[in-house]
Amino acid sequence: MCISGCERPETADQLTKLEQKIKALEADAKKQTEFNSIVFKGIHDSNNRMSDGLGFITERVLKSEFEANPAVIDLSGKGYATLDSGMGILLISCEDAQPYLDGHRLKLRIGNPLYMRFSGFTLTFKTGRRPPEIPTKVSTQQGGLGAFFQKWRKDSQEWKDSLKQSEESFAAELDPGSWTTVEATLSQTKPEDIGYMEVTISTSKVSLTPPK
Repeated sequence: MCISGCERPETADQLTKLEQKIKALEADAKKQTEFNSIVFKGIHDSNNRMSDGLGFITERVLKSEFEANPAVIDLSGKGYATLDSGMGILLISCEDAQPYLDGHRLKLRIGNPLYMRFSGFTLTFKTGRRPPEIPTKVSTQQGGLGAFFQKWRKDSQEWKDSLKQSEESFAAELDPGSWTTVEATLSQTKPEDIGYMEVTISTSKVSLTPPK
């Protein structure tokens, strides 16, 4: 006879195996949840880095389209840069850069390809060390595009904040269709302080040749 409330040995063994399977399934489900969380976080972080990269590109495009770009001068005297006067494009180059007192003296040539004459002008200089390396396909392969952009934007902002500004006014005239040579002095500058130089110009008087 079978006594009520007693379990057969095979039934107890089946229950034990079932409990073990349930615990194993729960452990697998927990691992899957943790894995999904890691994957989703990685996707989220990747999207954020890509968003930063796209934001950087958009910012660069908008600035190049809507902001007046300064002339970046090569102090080695190679070639010339374009200089936006607000009324037309001028040309500027550096013929020479020599130590002078506690700074440097620059010999600049400004070309006026326009029909108008500029009488008196002010040059504003921004100088400093060389800028951080701009992200390229090769330089972003190891660290990832988004991470490199984030670091570059941080370094670039710190570099921009470190630039020193000075200005010098000139009474010289920039005659139409000709080059004008002027000398500018940058005080308290070491060679590493002029690894980068940008120039903008503002004019005080413009005149046109009267008709004959």
